[in-house]
Amino acid sequence: GSMPENIITYRKLTRADFQATSVPDRLSKHKKKLNAHTAVTIRPAVGARYIITHGMIGDQQIFHGRVDNLVFEAVMIPEQSWWNPALNKKRRTYVLQHEQIHFALMELEAKKLNQRVKEDPHITYAYGNSANEVRRELGELIGQLLEESQRLTLKSHTEFDEDTSMRHNPTAQQEWHDRIMAELKRLSGGEMVGSDSSL
Repeated sequence: GSMPENIITYRKLTRADFQATSVPDRLSKHKKKLNAHTAVTIRPAVGARYIITHGMIGDQQIFHGRVDNLVFEAVMIPEQSWWNPALNKKRRTYVLQHEQIHFALMELEAKKLNQRVKEDPHITYAYGNSANEVRRELGELIGQLLEESQRLTLKSHTEFDEDTSMRHNPTAQQEWHDRIMAELKRLSGGEMVGSDSSL
């Protein structure tokens, strides 16, 4: 699907980033228990482009293509992210940190994906009988990579929620925070935005 105009690439979240007036339909039955919901996803960053060339094999014309400058990034979608207006102010810091970790888990997955693409550029190569066919194939390859990532992160999001969301557990949450931030830093080779351990 197409992205809303207003999106946030990975950074520290604030209360103002949650702009949805209601919780997404699929979550509405949990509304009373939900503190917030962050809509995060992974997408190819601006700048990726298809490079398609063609040549002859015998008397047959073959098209091949690759995705150049393919970099994935995690994005947060404010207009689909919801904050429970009934939330006690005292819990704001905990809940913001909680949502930050969900965002960080997504960014981490995007970085892992980028590493995969760098180590094995062939996962974004395709062949076909026409430029359009190759373009479609490349689109599908990217789609598959993204789907796989969403599947993998779903597992970590769920584990994280089981540890911290079902009950107020600042210690467990801080451990997750520190571990994910350290891993992000390692994959970024340096300082990481959005990390903050002063709670």
